[in-house]
Amino acid sequence: MKRDFLKELELSDEQIEAVFKEHGKAVNEYKTKAEQVDTLQSQIDDYKQQLTDRDKQLKDLEGKASGNEDLQQQIKDLQKANDDAQKEYDEQLRQQKKESKLELLLKDVKARNPKAVKALLDNDKISLDNDNLVGVQDQIDALKESDAYLFESDEPKLKGREPHSSNPNETKQTFTVDDFKGMTPEQINKNWEKLKG
Repeated sequence: MKRDFLKELELSDEQIEAVFKEHGKAVNEYKTKAEQVDTLQSQIDDYKQQLTDRDKQLKDLEGKASGNEDLQQQIKDLQKANDDAQKEYDEQLRQQKKESKLELLLKDVKARNPKAVKALLDNDKISLDNDNLVGVQDQIDALKESDAYLFESDEPKLKGREPHSSNPNETKQTFTVDDFKGMTPEQINKNWEKLKG
Protein backbone atom coordinates (compact mmCIF):
# COMPACT_ATOMS: atom_id res chain seq x y z
CA MET A 1 0.00 0.00 0.00
CA LYS A 2 1.39 3.37 -0.97
CA ARG A 3 0.82 6.79 0.51
CA ASP A 4 0.26 8.33 -2.93
CA PHE A 5 -2.68 6.02 -3.57
CA LEU A 6 -4.36 7.15 -0.34
CA LYS A 7 -3.62 10.81 -1.15
CA GLU A 8 -5.36 10.34 -4.50
CA LEU A 9 -8.42 9.24 -2.53
CA GLU A 10 -8.25 12.66 -0.86
CA LEU A 11 -7.54 11.30 2.61
CA SER A 12 -6.05 13.61 5.18
CA ASP A 13 -2.62 12.90 6.67
CA GLU A 14 -4.28 11.76 9.92
CA GLN A 15 -6.51 9.32 8.02
CA ILE A 16 -3.54 8.00 6.06
CA GLU A 17 -1.61 7.44 9.30
CA ALA A 18 -4.61 5.59 10.76
CA VAL A 19 -4.84 3.37 7.66
CA PHE A 20 -1.12 2.56 7.81
CA LYS A 21 -1.34 1.84 11.52
CA GLU A 22 -4.18 -0.68 10.99
CA HIS A 23 -2.42 -2.15 7.97
CA GLY A 24 0.74 -2.56 10.06
CA LYS A 25 -1.20 -4.47 12.72
CA ALA A 26 -2.55 -6.88 10.11
CA VAL A 27 0.85 -7.38 8.50
CA ASN A 28 2.51 -8.01 11.87
CA GLU A 29 -0.17 -10.55 12.73
CA TYR A 30 0.53 -12.40 9.47
CA LYS A 31 4.28 -12.26 10.14
CA THR A 32 3.72 -13.82 13.56
CA LYS A 33 1.60 -16.58 12.04
CA ALA A 34 4.27 -17.23 9.38
CA GLU A 35 6.96 -17.51 12.06
CA GLN A 36 4.78 -19.97 13.96
CA VAL A 37 4.33 -22.03 10.80
CA ASP A 38 8.10 -22.07 10.25
CA THR A 39 8.65 -23.21 13.84
CA LEU A 40 6.04 -25.94 13.49
CA GLN A 41 7.58 -27.08 10.22
CA SER A 42 11.00 -27.44 11.82
CA GLN A 43 9.43 -29.43 14.68
CA ILE A 44 7.71 -31.66 12.14
CA ASP A 45 11.00 -32.29 10.36
CA ASP A 46 12.66 -33.14 13.68
CA TYR A 47 9.89 -35.60 14.58
CA LYS A 48 10.08 -37.24 11.17
CA GLN A 49 13.83 -37.67 11.58
CA GLN A 50 13.35 -39.17 15.05
CA LEU A 51 10.80 -41.66 13.72
CA THR A 52 13.11 -42.63 10.86
CA ASP A 53 15.97 -43.16 13.32
CA ARG A 54 13.75 -45.32 15.56
CA ASP A 55 12.63 -47.44 12.63
CA LYS A 56 16.25 -47.99 11.60
CA GLN A 57 17.23 -48.94 15.16
CA LEU A 58 14.34 -51.40 15.37
CA LYS A 59 15.38 -53.07 12.10
CA ASP A 60 18.98 -53.35 13.34
CA LEU A 61 17.76 -54.86 16.60
CA GLU A 62 15.53 -57.27 14.75
CA GLY A 63 18.48 -58.57 12.74
CA LYS A 64 20.58 -59.03 15.87
CA ALA A 65 17.79 -60.71 17.84
CA SER A 66 16.86 -63.42 15.36
CA GLY A 67 16.25 -66.67 17.27
CA ASN A 68 15.41 -65.01 20.60
CA GLU A 69 11.59 -65.12 20.98
CA ASP A 70 11.32 -62.68 23.93
CA LEU A 71 13.43 -60.11 22.17
CA GLN A 72 11.48 -60.60 18.94
CA GLN A 73 8.21 -59.98 20.83
CA GLN A 74 9.67 -56.86 22.44
CA ILE A 75 10.69 -55.58 19.03
CA LYS A 76 7.19 -56.21 17.64
CA ASP A 77 5.68 -54.37 20.61
CA LEU A 78 8.03 -51.45 20.03
CA GLN A 79 7.17 -51.41 16.33
CA LYS A 80 3.45 -51.36 17.15
CA ALA A 81 3.98 -48.53 19.66
CA ASN A 82 6.03 -46.71 17.04
CA ASP A 83 3.25 -47.15 14.43
CA ASP A 84 0.63 -45.94 16.92
CA ALA A 85 2.77 -42.89 17.74
CA GLN A 86 3.13 -42.20 14.00
CA LYS A 87 -0.67 -42.38 13.50
CA GLU A 88 -1.27 -40.08 16.46
CA TYR A 89 1.36 -37.67 15.19
CA ASP A 90 -0.17 -37.67 11.69
CA GLU A 91 -3.62 -36.96 13.14
CA GLN A 92 -2.28 -34.08 15.26
CA LEU A 93 -0.48 -32.67 12.24
CA ARG A 94 -3.65 -32.92 10.12
CA GLN A 95 -5.69 -31.24 12.87
CA GLN A 96 -3.12 -28.43 13.20
CA LYS A 97 -3.11 -27.91 9.47
CA LYS A 98 -6.91 -27.77 9.42
CA GLU A 99 -6.99 -25.20 12.25
CA SER A 100 -4.32 -23.10 10.57
CA LYS A 101 -6.17 -23.13 7.23
CA LEU A 102 -9.42 -22.22 9.00
CA GLU A 103 -7.81 -19.26 10.78
CA LEU A 104 -6.37 -17.96 7.51
CA LEU A 105 -9.74 -18.37 5.81
CA LEU A 106 -11.47 -16.42 8.58
CA LYS A 107 -8.93 -13.62 8.10
CA ASP A 108 -9.58 -13.68 4.35
CA VAL A 109 -13.35 -13.39 4.80
CA LYS A 110 -12.73 -10.50 7.21
CA ALA A 111 -14.23 -12.00 10.34
CA ARG A 112 -14.24 -9.34 13.04
CA ASN A 113 -13.71 -11.94 15.75
CA PRO A 114 -12.39 -15.20 14.26
CA LYS A 115 -12.72 -17.00 17.58
CA ALA A 116 -16.45 -16.22 17.79
CA VAL A 117 -17.05 -17.19 14.16
CA LYS A 118 -15.12 -20.44 14.66
CA ALA A 119 -17.32 -21.28 17.66
CA LEU A 120 -20.42 -20.96 15.45
CA LEU A 121 -19.08 -23.33 12.78
CA ASP A 122 -19.90 -27.05 12.88
CA ASN A 123 -16.38 -28.45 13.10
CA ASP A 124 -17.56 -32.00 12.39
CA LYS A 125 -18.67 -30.92 8.91
CA ILE A 126 -15.29 -29.36 8.11
CA SER A 127 -12.57 -31.56 6.69
CA LEU A 128 -9.22 -31.13 5.01
CA ASP A 129 -8.87 -32.49 1.47
CA ASN A 130 -5.20 -32.15 0.54
CA ASP A 131 -4.68 -28.44 1.22
CA ASN A 132 -8.32 -27.38 0.83
CA LEU A 133 -10.95 -26.99 3.53
CA VAL A 134 -14.20 -28.72 2.65
CA GLY A 135 -17.59 -27.88 4.16
CA VAL A 136 -16.70 -24.50 5.59
CA GLN A 137 -17.57 -21.99 2.86
CA ASP A 138 -21.30 -22.82 2.94
CA GLN A 139 -21.32 -22.32 6.69
CA ILE A 140 -19.52 -18.97 6.41
CA ASP A 141 -21.91 -17.80 3.69
CA ALA A 142 -24.87 -18.72 5.89
CA LEU A 143 -23.30 -16.82 8.81
CA LYS A 144 -22.71 -13.78 6.60
CA GLU A 145 -26.43 -13.74 5.83
CA SER A 146 -27.73 -14.46 9.32
CA ASP A 147 -25.09 -12.63 11.38
CA ALA A 148 -23.52 -10.06 9.07
CA TYR A 149 -22.19 -8.07 12.03
CA LEU A 150 -19.54 -10.76 12.55
CA PHE A 151 -17.83 -9.75 9.30
CA GLU A 152 -16.36 -6.48 8.10
CA SER A 153 -18.20 -4.79 5.30
CA ASP A 154 -16.53 -4.15 1.95
CA GLU A 155 -18.08 -0.70 1.86
CA PRO A 156 -15.64 2.13 2.64
CA LYS A 157 -15.98 3.71 6.07
CA LEU A 158 -14.59 7.10 5.15
CA LYS A 159 -16.28 10.06 6.72
CA GLY A 160 -16.63 13.10 4.61
CA ARG A 161 -18.38 16.37 4.53
CA GLU A 162 -22.16 16.41 4.75
CA PRO A 163 -23.66 16.99 1.32
CA HIS A 164 -25.69 20.07 0.59
CA SER A 165 -29.41 19.74 0.86
CA SER A 166 -31.17 18.82 -2.34
CA ASN A 167 -34.30 20.62 -1.22
CA PRO A 168 -34.55 23.84 -3.28
CA ASN A 169 -37.06 25.32 -0.83
CA GLU A 170 -34.65 25.05 2.08
CA THR A 171 -32.91 28.34 2.75
CA LYS A 172 -29.75 28.67 4.69
CA GLN A 173 -29.74 31.23 7.42
CA THR A 174 -26.98 33.76 6.92
CA PHE A 175 -25.50 36.20 9.37
CA THR A 176 -23.98 39.58 8.75
CA VAL A 177 -21.06 41.06 10.63
CA ASP A 178 -23.53 43.32 12.47
CA ASP A 179 -25.57 40.24 13.48
CA PHE A 180 -22.42 38.63 14.77
CA LYS A 181 -21.37 41.72 16.75
CA GLY A 182 -24.75 41.85 18.45
CA MET A 183 -24.68 38.20 19.61
CA THR A 184 -23.90 37.01 23.10
CA PRO A 185 -21.31 34.23 23.54
CA GLU A 186 -24.17 31.77 24.16
CA GLN A 187 -25.83 32.75 20.87
CA ILE A 188 -22.52 32.40 19.03
CA ASN A 189 -22.02 28.90 20.47
CA LYS A 190 -25.60 27.93 19.64
CA ASN A 191 -25.28 29.12 16.03
CA TRP A 192 -21.63 28.18 15.52
CA GLU A 193 -22.26 25.68 12.70
CA LYS A 194 -24.34 28.23 10.81
CA LEU A 195 -21.73 30.93 11.39
CA LYS A 196 -18.89 28.76 10.07
CA GLY A 197 -20.67 28.06 6.79
